[in-house]
Amino acid sequence: MDDSTRIEHHRDIKNCCGLVFTETWLETSVPDCAVTPESFSVYRQDRTKESGKSKASPCVVSEWSHWSGCAEQCAPTVRIRRRHIEQEPQNNGDPCPTLEERAGCLDYIDYQGVHCGQYYVPAFISTAKYNNERKKRTLFGDEKLPRYCAEFTIESLSFHCTVENRPFARWMQYLREGYTVCVTCQPPAMNSHNHRCHGDDANANGTRISQWQAVGNFRCRGTWKKVHEGAQCSCPGVHSFIFT
Repeated sequence: MDDSTRIEHHRDIKNCCGLVFTETWLETSVPDCAVTPESFSVYRQDRTKESGKSKASPCVVSEWSHWSGCAEQCAPTVRIRRRHIEQEPQNNGDPCPTLEERAGCLDYIDYQGVHCGQYYVPAFISTAKYNNERKKRTLFGDEKLPRYCAEFTIESLSFHCTVENRPFARWMQYLREGYTVCVTCQPPAMNSHNHRCHGDDANANGTRISQWQAVGNFRCRGTWKKVHEGAQCSCPGVHSFIFT
């Protein structure tokens, strides 16, 4: 392209007009100056009832209802909340959002007021060494409550237990699948009404699997079976724990 051709080409670009089409829903009360870009002209044809076109309307829904109760008693289940449509979408308006939500739910007390659901909640355990500090804070009268030792066989555990190396949590490394561990139930972890610790099943006979979780690392958790209960523990120190 020679110089004369280039100059002519630039002149054509300079003198050309650009047309931009856009669709808005402006009211006739909005002046042109409010929507006119600098150095441009605006030619409006606002949509009105006379134009024969209707504005899109989104779906309108109500507020969420209150959460329902658990669908079943004493077992992991769900609770539900709902909302309803107050106005359907029109003319390709935004569609309706979800009208129902579900969340996990577990009732610990049945309709008769009896405690239940404890089999689905993990027992929280810590090293037996923590018992030395616990004794310093024992309340008057707690020492009279009957204490017991429960023995469990560990069925499974997360790998977070075996890789724990923080000084205060190294006891978790001694939790191993297939090992038998002793867990002492004593105040203040003991319930003063039934003299049991949270997460321990008094009626377990070695067939029911329950859950446990280590205090200090919520990722260190697993399952176990209760195999024995007695007044005293007989496990090695590294396999001795307490309910918290």
